[in-house]
Amino acid sequence: MGALVTWGAAHCNLPRMRTPYPRFSLATAQAALLWLLLLPAPNAVAQLEPVAPASSTTDAEAETETFDRALELLDKLEFDLGRQLESLRFDLASAERRFATAQERLDAEFDPDPALSEEVAARRLQLSAAQRSVSLLEERLARVSSQQVAWQRLNELDTRRVAPEQLSDWSAESDERVEALMRELAVKRGRMQELEQELAFTRGRREESGIAKPEARWLAVQERVLGELEAIYAQDVANLEKSLSLQQRLLASLEQETRELPLEARLRAFLHQLREFWNYELTASEEEPITPGKIVSALFIFLVGYALAVVVSRGLGRRVFTRMRLEQGAAQAFQSLIFYLLLVVAFLTALRMVQIPLTAFAVVGGALAIGIGFGSQNVVNNFISGIILLAERPIKIGDLIEVAGVYGNVERIGLRSTRVRTGDNVHIIVPNASFLENNVVNWTHTDQRVRVNITVGIVYGSPTREAERIIHQVLREHPAVLDEPEPVVLFRDFGDNALIFEMRFWIEMRTIMDRLRVESEVRFRIDDLYREAGIVIAFPQRDVHLDTTAPLDIRLVKGAGDAHEA
Repeated sequence: MGALVTWGAAHCNLPRMRTPYPRFSLATAQAALLWLLLLPAPNAVAQLEPVAPASSTTDAEAETETFDRALELLDKLEFDLGRQLESLRFDLASAERRFATAQERLDAEFDPDPALSEEVAARRLQLSAAQRSVSLLEERLARVSSQQVAWQRLNELDTRRVAPEQLSDWSAESDERVEALMRELAVKRGRMQELEQELAFTRGRREESGIAKPEARWLAVQERVLGELEAIYAQDVANLEKSLSLQQRLLASLEQETRELPLEARLRAFLHQLREFWNYELTASEEEPITPGKIVSALFIFLVGYALAVVVSRGLGRRVFTRMRLEQGAAQAFQSLIFYLLLVVAFLTALRMVQIPLTAFAVVGGALAIGIGFGSQNVVNNFISGIILLAERPIKIGDLIEVAGVYGNVERIGLRSTRVRTGDNVHIIVPNASFLENNVVNWTHTDQRVRVNITVGIVYGSPTREAERIIHQVLREHPAVLDEPEPVVLFRDFGDNALIFEMRFWIEMRTIMDRLRVESEVRFRIDDLYREAGIVIAFPQRDVHLDTTAPLDIRLVKGAGDAHEA
């Protein structure tokens, strides 16, 4: 073991300076140096000649003895580090008292001496160094446990005692550990660079102040503390590098072992990973874990419920509502309501079957409420309006409506919008809220009877009674004109250019084209009968009457062009 101590002293490459850690015992130093030797070698057995077993033992026995020895030394190192940590905590309490005393003296001075200010700065630095020393030693003590686990797993890998299912778990843990150590190592190296800069700055201040000045003593103390703190960080970085190397070695061994697994073992390992992911706890609500497996199961159950809701609602719409002799609009309204009701039942059933409490959606519900408040008012407004339209039914499928001057028939009423088809076969998607917020004309809300008004003008001097009789004849003969209510013909006015007659009659109208067609046919028939009776339909005209005191003087004058030709 003496050779090992000599080799470690030559290769440890750490600055020899004073450290607040208590000195290691010889056994602890031997354990640490053996730890240094064990780590870099790919085959630890070949490197550990001082502790190797006798030549009569087999390679497996020697390797097992090596791992046992490493774990034994790590246990002893853990015990010694624990004792050092207790000592450092005692030193930390002393540093806190010294700093508090110096700070009280500084606060009591009205015009503090520069030396006192530097003393307070030195005490503060000593306190900070003690705190960091305790923190670093605690981290190092925690790393010993992970090193013990790594050695145990290396031993199990070498002795082929690892199940294929464990390889994936160990690989994931080792990979995370390597990444964490690399991040920690980068932070510690950055801190060492900062300490080097602080040390150089403090050394420069001490050299500028001169030895004779009172504050030079405390500047020297600050320089010494910074040097010791830098050495502590150097030791911690070295320990981090060793831990990182061990974890990388373990990760490489795990990857190699995984590559050498047969296909069946790889399949078992994959299935194990899949089960681990399936049962991984994402969060918990009311002491019930929420896992990816539960989420996938809930989605599957919900999709099955969605399909059943579609089938059941359509079946009711086609068979039950038809047998109940409900009209198309009412049947579709009930079908939509039943579909969404079944959808809600499917959602709650899915949550119940996978044991996901509704309180798990409390955060989602809050976020949804905020989203509704800021950007989803129209969507929710249209949704609620759709439910009102389906319940109160101010418009139904097949109704002829007028919205914003556009005529069309209602084809579908959804929970968000309504589809209307115009006479030009153009589909208009109208938000449901528009039917409740704006004036909408429903021409066929209660029935399809609509009154039609047509005016016609005849010239002055025409037989008015004959004109009225002809209009009555036309209305009686037309098949689309209803007998009840009875058609009415009115002599409305003596117009500027004509005698105005107005006819009012009722028809059955399903589309706007039905009305336009009837109006056109009535006008054609009136024109034909008026021509046969010699009644002239008036056209715009104006008579001009001149009131003069003398007869008008009318002369014929040749134009300039006519005179030139003559």
